[in-house]
Amino acid sequence: MSAPRLLVGLVAALIAGPGTAQAASFDCAKAATAREKLICADPKLSAMDDALAKSYRAALQPLSPDGRTQLRNGQRAWLRFADTLCGTGGSQIPPAANRFDTPTACLHTRYTVRQRQLDHATTAVAGGLVIARLEDFAATPSSDSNKFVERDIAFPQIDRPGSDAERRWNVAVRERAAAEAMTPPTAENPRMDVWLDYSVKWATPALISVVFDLSWYGHGAAHPSSGSTAFNWLLADRRALAPADLFDRAKPWRDTLARLAFVQLQGHVAANELFVKSAAQLVDIAADPRRWAIEPDGLHILFGQYEVGPYVLGQPEALLSWSALAPVLAAHPAFAIPPG
Repeated sequence: MSAPRLLVGLVAALIAGPGTAQAASFDCAKAATAREKLICADPKLSAMDDALAKSYRAALQPLSPDGRTQLRNGQRAWLRFADTLCGTGGSQIPPAANRFDTPTACLHTRYTVRQRQLDHATTAVAGGLVIARLEDFAATPSSDSNKFVERDIAFPQIDRPGSDAERRWNVAVRERAAAEAMTPPTAENPRMDVWLDYSVKWATPALISVVFDLSWYGHGAAHPSSGSTAFNWLLADRRALAPADLFDRAKPWRDTLARLAFVQLQGHVAANELFVKSAAQLVDIAADPRRWAIEPDGLHILFGQYEVGPYVLGQPEALLSWSALAPVLAAHPAFAIPPG
C-alpha cells in the first residue's frame, strides 16, 4: 500500500453523519495521536482498523437516530478506553513495558476484542425488530502490575421500541445485565476486572433469548473466571419464560432433559474428565431456565466452569434437539417450535 496511506479510520468514521455513504479519511502523513501513528506504521493494525471501521458503519446503518447516537457514544468511549489501556491517547508513542506489552501489541488485542463486539452490535430480527448494543467502559488506575482495573459492560436494547411490551423488555434486560455485572465479588477485591457481553440466540415476536457471558479477574489470581446465563423473555406476556411455558408438567421433562444432556456430555467429554457420573446429577441444572439458550436448532443447556469437568473444558453446552424433546413439550408452547 503506497504512503502516505489514506486510512478509513475509526475517528473519521465517528465524524460521519447518519446519511454519509462513505466516511472521510485521514492522511497518515498528518497522523497526530500515538494510536494513529501506530496504525499507519503497522500493516496488520492498519488492516484491523479498516475492518473495524467497516463493521462500525454496518452496525450504524439499521439504527434509528437515537440508536446511532448511542452506538457512536459507545465507540467514542471504547476509543478512550483503548487509548488509556495502551497509553496511545497522547501524541508521543509510549515505551514498551516488555516485548509482550508493546503499545502495538496492546492495540492488536483491543482491536481483536472490539471486532467481535461490533460484529454483533446490531441484530435485525423477525417482526421488524432491531436490537442494538449499549456499552459502558471504564479503566481505573491500579497500583499493581496490571496498571488498570477494567470494566467492559454491554447489554442489548430494542431500537425504536414500538410497544409497551418492547419497552418493558428493554427495562428487564437492562436490570438483568446490571445484576450480572455485580456477580463477581468486587467488594472483596476492588482490583477486579469485569467483562460482560451478550449474544442474541433467537428473537421472534413472541420470544427473545439472550445469553450473557460474564468474565472476571481478580488481580493476582491464576486465571480469569467466567460463566454464562440465559435470559428468556416472552414479549407479549412481559415476563421471563417459565418451564411450564415450554414443557408438559404432567410428563417427566426434568428427567428427560437430564438424560439427554448426560448423553451429549458423554459424547463430547472423555470419561476420565467428566465429573458427573449419572443423569441424576444433572436434573436440577438442566431444569433451570437460566441455563437454557433457546435457538432454532434446539435447547442448549449451559454448564459453568468446573461444573461437569476440569477448567480446561471451559463452559460446555449440551444441545437437545426439538425433535428429541417433542415427547415432553407442552401441547401449546408459548412460542412456535421449529419443525424437525
